[in-house]
Amino acid sequence: TQVQLEAMSQLEAKYSTISTYPTKLLVARGVKLAELLNLAGIKDEASLIIVTATDGFKVTYTRKELLDDTRYYYPGLKDNHAYAGYITGSPEGAVRVDTILALASAEGDNFNNINSINAPVLMMGQRWVSEQTNHAHVKKVMTIEVSTASPAKWENPVATPAAGSVIAGSKVELTTPD
Repeated sequence: TQVQLEAMSQLEAKYSTISTYPTKLLVARGVKLAELLNLAGIKDEASLIIVTATDGFKVTYTRKELLDDTRYYYPGLKDNHAYAGYITGSPEGAVRVDTILALASAEGDNFNNINSINAPVLMMGQRWVSEQTNHAHVKKVMTIEVSTASPAKWENPVATPAAGSVIAGSKVELTTPD
């Protein structure tokens, strides 16, 4: 419940996140996802974590993605361009951050601005400075489901034109039935 989450140890952290546009810095306060799942009795064989928002938005992550991979806040994310996410920022000074279920968050880097408008929010750091994670921060989380099912695998893509040499500037398309 909300009351139980609020009674848990709270972590405040800064997060960096990008899509191709805009580049963002975020601040959040909440509970470590790993601690929450441990309290819920997550089993060693758990392999998928499915997070669903109140509006039906659903994202499936592997356990490795959310709990095992090392993730960072990059304070130099905007060093080379203030808004263009496709222009790589500086990886210098990276700070390790935990994936959390935020009970309060805000855009920017000022903790005085955090609020619970979009809470709870699944917040995670980036594994590398150019990783696009903006889409992965699920707002208004309704459920977190843990599964032992194996992650689905897409079929290998087909290249058009087929493998081999192509003229510089040629369009190469990769497709799958998925």
